Amino acid sequence: MEILAAVPEERRVLVTDHQSFGYFAQAYDFDLLGVVVPGGSTDAEPSSQELAELVEVVQDAGVPAVFSNTAVSSSLVEAVAAEAGGEVQVVELYVGSVGPEGSGATTYADLMLTDARLIADALG
Repeated sequence: MEILAAVPEERRVLVTDHQSFGYFAQAYDFDLLGVVVPGGSTDAEPSSQELAELVEVVQDAGVPAVFSNTAVSSSLVEAVAAEAGGEVQVVELYVGSVGPEGSGATTYADLMLTDARLIADALG
């Protein structure tokens, strides 16, 4: 995807709320450094140790943004970003379904373009 080509190789890293972004990372040549919610379930809860380890990954890699899913609560992602300190932003992406009218993600194609723009803006 041309939009993502603008992201420099050294910044092509993702820290996300869920493992589902692994498919995106593989398809568009990004590294998935870590996830907030362990395993495949959105109902899983990370331990304090898992969150602390993820914060360390974010800090060590100099990750500028942590990505969350618009369909679930972003409170844990926000906590990781805040704990990492600095200017780590939380960016919400459309994952589980298309967005509401006016969101820029009302079709699957629009969803992919909107997410790509949000990722490129956050990492570029």
